Order: sequence, then C-alpha cells, then structure tokens
Amino acid sequence: MVNRGKAVRSGDWKYHQKKYFTLKQERGDESSPAHYNLREDIGETNNVIDQYPEIAAGLEAALNQHIQRIKQHR
Repeated sequence: MVNRGKAVRSGDWKYHQKKYFTLKQERGDESSPAHYNLREDIGETNNVIDQYPEIAAGLEAALNQHIQRIKQHR
C-alpha cells in the first residue's frame, strides 16, 4: 500500500484518515478510513476499524487535533 493521506500511529495501532492503495493486480482509491494492528499486520492488509472502533475513534481525534494545531501555526 502506498499512502498519500494523513495517518497517526500509537503503539501497535495505525490509523489512516483516507486509504490510498496499490496492490499487485489491483489499483484503487478508497476514501474511507483504515485502522491496522501493526504488531499482527505489518503490511497493513487487514483493516480492523470495525473490530476496534473505540481505538480508531481515539486515533482519529488525535490526528484531527494535530491537523488543527498545524493549521493554526501557518
């Protein structure tokens, strides 16, 4: 997967605001968020956002706060 979106990582968890991806035989653009457990899936192939919505929501909030801080300092 090639990521061109915004993402945040905390421990084993990584959250992508938008997921852009390129696979061996498939190319696509998915505008929905993605959430991965990097300890179990270093290649980011299994989106676990539905299994861990509370963790994804926390990471999404942290990412949005960070984006707002950056915009304030421009």
